[in-house]
Amino acid sequence: MPKYIDINDFEGALTNADIEDLPDNVAQEIKNLKIQGGKLEKTFGAGGVANIPTFELALVNSELSKTYAVYNIFTFVSDKFTGNSNDAGDGYRYLLVTVEATAQTVILWWYDPSLPDVTDTLQIENDIIWFETNKDHGFELNDMVMVTDCYNNASPQALQSSWKAYESVDVVPTTKRVGINTNSAESWGGSFFATTQVTGSTEQSFGGKHRTHLLVDNEVDYGGTNFASIERIAITPTDGQVLSIVQGSHSSPTDLKDLSYCKGATYLDLASSNYTTYKAKTNFKIMDMIGFNNAIYIHYSYQDGSPTSYYNKLVKYYLDGTSVKETVVGDLGSQSGSIAGYVSYMTIADGKLFILAVSHGLFKVDTSDNITAMSTTGITLANVKGVTSIVQTNTLTAGGSISGSDVAHEYLVIGTTDGSANTNLYTLDIASSETSFTAWGTTLSDTTIKHLKKMDFGQNSNRSESIVLHYEGVAGRTYLQYSTHESNTVIITALSSNIDTSTFTNTTDIQFIQNTVNHPGATRFLMVGTDDVTSPSAVAGTLYGVGTTLSVKTFMSGASGGKTNWNPTCFADCVTGSGFFSHAKGYIGVYGTEAQDGTPAVDHADVYRFTDIGWLNNSWSGSGDCDYKWVDVTNKYDIPTLYHKKDRNPIIPFGDTLRVLPGNIAKVGSNESKGAWIGYIDRSLFNGALVHTANFYAEANRLTNPFTFKNVELSKVEEEIRASDTVKYTVTAIYDGVQETPLEDESIRQVVSNSESTDDISKSEIKLVLNLPTTTMSKRITGLNMYRANKLSGVYETYKLITSYNFVDTGTDTLNVGTSSDTELFMSVEAFDDNITYVKDQDDVLKNMLNDGTVQDVTSDIGSIADNNKYLHTDLNYEYAIKVGSFEKQKIEEINAITGYAQIPGVFLNEDLTTYDTTISVNITTGISTSTAYKLGLRDNTLGTSSGDEDDDAGDYERIYVTSIDGKELTVTRGYPTYTIGGCTYSSGVTTINHTTNTSTVIGHTISGTGIPNGTVIATRTDTSFTIDQPTTASNGGSPENLTGHTNAKAHSKYDPVKADALTVTGWYRIRTDDNMEGRFHNESWRLYKEKIGPGWNTYSATKTEGAFAGKYMGVIIPLPSEDTNGAFTMAPWRDSDSTMKISTLAGKKFTATDDSDPTVDKTFKIEKAYTTWDEQLGFTLIETDVSFQAGNWSDPEVIVSTFADVSAVVSTDTNEIAIIDKGLTSLGEHPYSAEPKIKVNAQYGKILKGRLFLGNIVLDPGNENEAQNDWIAYSELNAFDVRPVSNVLPFPDREGGQITGLAELFGRLIIFKPQAFYVLDVVNPSDPTTWTRKESKINIGNIAPEGIIEVHDSVYFVHHDGIYRLDSNTVASSTATPSVMEKITLPIEDQFLLADSKKAVKGVYDQKNNELLYTWDQSNAQKVWAYHITLKTWRKVDTTTNLDILTFGENSGPLAWDNTDTDIKKFDVAENVGITWKSKRFRMDLDRKQLLRYGMVKFTGTDTVTFNIYLDGSGSVSFTKSITADGGVNRFPIKRYGKSFEMELTTPSSSNTFFLERLRIELE
Repeated sequence: MPKYIDINDFEGALTNADIEDLPDNVAQEIKNLKIQGGKLEKTFGAGGVANIPTFELALVNSELSKTYAVYNIFTFVSDKFTGNSNDAGDGYRYLLVTVEATAQTVILWWYDPSLPDVTDTLQIENDIIWFETNKDHGFELNDMVMVTDCYNNASPQALQSSWKAYESVDVVPTTKRVGINTNSAESWGGSFFATTQVTGSTEQSFGGKHRTHLLVDNEVDYGGTNFASIERIAITPTDGQVLSIVQGSHSSPTDLKDLSYCKGATYLDLASSNYTTYKAKTNFKIMDMIGFNNAIYIHYSYQDGSPTSYYNKLVKYYLDGTSVKETVVGDLGSQSGSIAGYVSYMTIADGKLFILAVSHGLFKVDTSDNITAMSTTGITLANVKGVTSIVQTNTLTAGGSISGSDVAHEYLVIGTTDGSANTNLYTLDIASSETSFTAWGTTLSDTTIKHLKKMDFGQNSNRSESIVLHYEGVAGRTYLQYSTHESNTVIITALSSNIDTSTFTNTTDIQFIQNTVNHPGATRFLMVGTDDVTSPSAVAGTLYGVGTTLSVKTFMSGASGGKTNWNPTCFADCVTGSGFFSHAKGYIGVYGTEAQDGTPAVDHADVYRFTDIGWLNNSWSGSGDCDYKWVDVTNKYDIPTLYHKKDRNPIIPFGDTLRVLPGNIAKVGSNESKGAWIGYIDRSLFNGALVHTANFYAEANRLTNPFTFKNVELSKVEEEIRASDTVKYTVTAIYDGVQETPLEDESIRQVVSNSESTDDISKSEIKLVLNLPTTTMSKRITGLNMYRANKLSGVYETYKLITSYNFVDTGTDTLNVGTSSDTELFMSVEAFDDNITYVKDQDDVLKNMLNDGTVQDVTSDIGSIADNNKYLHTDLNYEYAIKVGSFEKQKIEEINAITGYAQIPGVFLNEDLTTYDTTISVNITTGISTSTAYKLGLRDNTLGTSSGDEDDDAGDYERIYVTSIDGKELTVTRGYPTYTIGGCTYSSGVTTINHTTNTSTVIGHTISGTGIPNGTVIATRTDTSFTIDQPTTASNGGSPENLTGHTNAKAHSKYDPVKADALTVTGWYRIRTDDNMEGRFHNESWRLYKEKIGPGWNTYSATKTEGAFAGKYMGVIIPLPSEDTNGAFTMAPWRDSDSTMKISTLAGKKFTATDDSDPTVDKTFKIEKAYTTWDEQLGFTLIETDVSFQAGNWSDPEVIVSTFADVSAVVSTDTNEIAIIDKGLTSLGEHPYSAEPKIKVNAQYGKILKGRLFLGNIVLDPGNENEAQNDWIAYSELNAFDVRPVSNVLPFPDREGGQITGLAELFGRLIIFKPQAFYVLDVVNPSDPTTWTRKESKINIGNIAPEGIIEVHDSVYFVHHDGIYRLDSNTVASSTATPSVMEKITLPIEDQFLLADSKKAVKGVYDQKNNELLYTWDQSNAQKVWAYHITLKTWRKVDTTTNLDILTFGENSGPLAWDNTDTDIKKFDVAENVGITWKSKRFRMDLDRKQLLRYGMVKFTGTDTVTFNIYLDGSGSVSFTKSITADGGVNRFPIKRYGKSFEMELTTPSSSNTFFLERLRIELE
């Protein structure tokens, strides 16, 4: 019978044992296989995270010339993040902490997938890139950006590994486009990425990525003399650069011999030897120039020798490095009998240069500079006017006959005009074997060619370019026309179609036309330069571009900088060649001008250029791609430079915030080590005046106090409100709503004491104004606390909290925002007698009473109430009475109907107005009419005490006369009516003016006229002269002149109302009664009574519910303008932005008024009520005060309304200061840690537990005391993790010594590890540290590996010298005695653990998905990874090519690793190509004799090839091997080997395929 060894329930590996003594199902090696229900399932190591590019650390170090390294990585999970999500639906960011090797500066990074996707890219150089996003990218200039994973514009796109950048943003053309490091790009005439274009130009796209339009050289000159005009211009790419040459003309001398060149910035004199030699010859002429063959070719003509010879030289110019090189290409034929032609025409066709010299000949130049003379038989060369070429596909043969298929042609076209204005065109197909020119069509009569060029207007279904002819016809009229084409007719169907006759009329002076022939894309223009197009006197011409659809675009209109006689004169273009940019090419269009500048005008010709840029290879306008989402958080959020320990320092998450701590380090050099805070903020402050939009923000993690005292104001009260005449204040800042800065008595303090003889601090309300630096203070600040200390018996008491202010808008704030502490409200206040009542009439009750027919002895002149007089009832037959509120009826003795000038409804001044402005801006013009007079201004600031004084007075206003209305602008006559001051004589610079005609001049009136400054006022006067307040600026010319006087022109401020010109009743009445009104009557009810015949009163009117004001607590106020910082007076403090009067803000405010009878006596009043229905016609309102006026004794024409309102804090409207008002506020307790002002602690380890941040291995007060305590812990204030008083510490001394090596939490208790011990801190009541208890383990086992501590459920695992241990709740509970069990989990692999190079370097992390602990250490400098199943308590190996340099948790709580070699993130739930290994125990068959292994059987699932190996008798070599290629299933195979013992091994090749091992069986003899 055969014997079987059958394994179908697999266990883990056991290495620390005799491999023959292992259970059959326990392996000596398991690699990349985990136990899953008795089977073994393949695991896949750690693979790269999809869609996140490699972090280019080397690029960062190269750019910064630093050596940064990644020391920590953390997965920040928050539901506020967007762009990605974990399994729970929350967003996340991978945060990297990099620290520099020497300076130890810190850069924080994260990958932000929420940033908009890239839709287009252009790579200029490896490290210079432009890209476009699908939404606003949010970049600003100088932001640092890392660009990686760049793809070219091929199809399909290809990744370019060398294209990457960590550079600054230096161009932001739009919110969706950005340039990185473009300032380093090659330029010509300015950057190809400029965003500000020259004045007068418009952007025109050529289909590239970014277009510009700039001035190259503002004044092109030769020999120091400016050109009057640029006559010709050429440009070419050459030697990786660009060269341009211009031919200029001067006003004097008028020759055209001078050439200047430009390599990229300005034009310089050309001084090459041949040019200099030719220039000195007789009749030297520059015939033409053009960019060709990476050089500029110039045709020179001159006479020389005796007898005279005639020369035509073709010379080319190019760049060689930084030098301009000159080479003579050759002679253009010979000529005798006369000098060479005055002009030649150049064009490029079929890749060759063609030169047509008038009266001389046609020449062809190839790219090897061979010159060939061409036949021009039939063409009169003396008549040639131009040469061009057109490319055409048609069905004609070269000879002109119709072909059966398409034929490609390129026709050279020559135009001639004879002396009789007869024009002919000749064509030659240079793409064929044709050798003779053919005349086209019939002669064009009355036609003189001015310019001959070509353009592609899409003729013949985009198969033919067109000839463009600019010519002069009958009567000097000019035409700009193009040819039309068909496929099977003659070369040119017609030449009569006009180009935009509305732009290019018969009189338009066209200076040149030129095609953008060199453009690399499909976008082309016919450039047309015009001279003074609007009229002969116009100051500037225009550069136009005619597109392929015949649409006309303006490129430039008028000169930059205000030059005169500016006109474009010539144009050329080129494309940057190879070597200019590495991966891009730029298009340059350059044009010259004629221009003058200055006074008197001098020559000032200039050169401009426009550009576009696209790809060098493939399609010019093609799209690339890149990734830029690795964000430099430190740079993005402007975090100040941080200095950290070069270690894996704590990162503390809490909610939507993260704290990156610097480690247990105090300073680096002289720089304090601070952490970073990153968190989400979405809050509105100060009633919406300051809004932190919903986003993540970052800053240094220090609670600093930004508030400082600005000034103090006092307001006396009658009673003592504090026990001291000296008091000091300090203020603290509140962060995050819960954290408070310490008291800073020395640096932030305001002492208030009696400094004036009249001061009495004990009886004064104190307003403390603080600077509120909202633009610079931390966005985490949510409020402030104010503390006060009274000085008693010469000693200050302890600071006490007196008030807290929350800046955050909650809907229930008492914080008053809007009235600035230094913008005071000025007003006039008057008390009125106790027998005076002000009444707002209702239902015309009072009006009807006064017009009652029974009212007798009212004379006719005052019979209507539309006058300004009083009504004395002592003379009437009937008497009347008024009842106010519940007070008894009082007999009326006098009534005055208050009159005023009614406001034109809703009309106010829109801006301040000087005394001489004649145009007035108003908010609306509804109700305003021309030829009408109006009143402008405010009523007087006093009412007076006599009846009738409260009526409006015309003298308080300026009268204006509206002459016209334009929108919201009124043209007016000021000081209306005006009068003439005739016969005035004066010289310049005097203040006395004599006159004869008018003697009614008035002191204070303004005058205007020649030489009279604006706003001039008459200071003194006689009947024949007057003096003015400022000297004249010009003489009247010696003859008497009339000046204009203005009756009452005044300055006015914004919001002054525009009023009607005539007085009308306001509906308000002033009533005097026979007795006083006793009580407070503010907007009270009232009723009228009429005397009965006999004793008593009849009811005259029904009770009116409101409108009466009476009693000794009532007063009248008139709002007054305030002086602003510019010295102007304005009503702005009283007005809202819609001009509404802010009367409601007066309630609760105070003012101090002066006693009329004794000016040395003043009194402070508090406004209890204010009548808020403001009446512009009335011009005043009524208030009720807290204490009574002594009747009639209180009137003050200018009082200041105190900002000491009932609210205790007032924030200025621009939120730059806050005023805190102490009215004897009650003490609310001391500062929570007033005894400990030092709250900074750095640490190597951190842990949040029960609302406190615990820190281990600490440095106290870094930056100051720098006290290191490596065996102490510190703890924050409750729920205030950044408040870490240095007194909140606990020492943990140990008999073996050593520093704290880690912190952990176990069942709500803090575990403190040291190398030879651990402690348990039981935080019983987190708010009371006195209840906390601590215990120390009695066995000398602790943690030596800071990154080896793992918390899992009810256990904590840690690393000791001899193994990895498990600490559970039972162990902690028995920590006062030696535990009965201290589980060492590494016993099964102890031999492997002990081989670790450094036990302190062991790192671990929990794999929640597999319920395993992953540990890694180096063995002989090679990484080893082991996994421990915490339930099965089994070990297995993990094989991965990833370097697990840092281990942490990912977004789904699975393990995540940082690989320093690959500089990228790896995750264990991302498949990595790995193979598997399983090796059995050693099975002993017999001690003495060999036995036969007959068959083997493997049951598995998977597609990978399985290799089955047998090792016999302890040999390290394979004795039998079998490759199984079947797709899983049961595989039985013969072995047929003899041995005493054997070991089985299964392996698979590296792959990402799944694999399950289900069963193994060996059949023995």
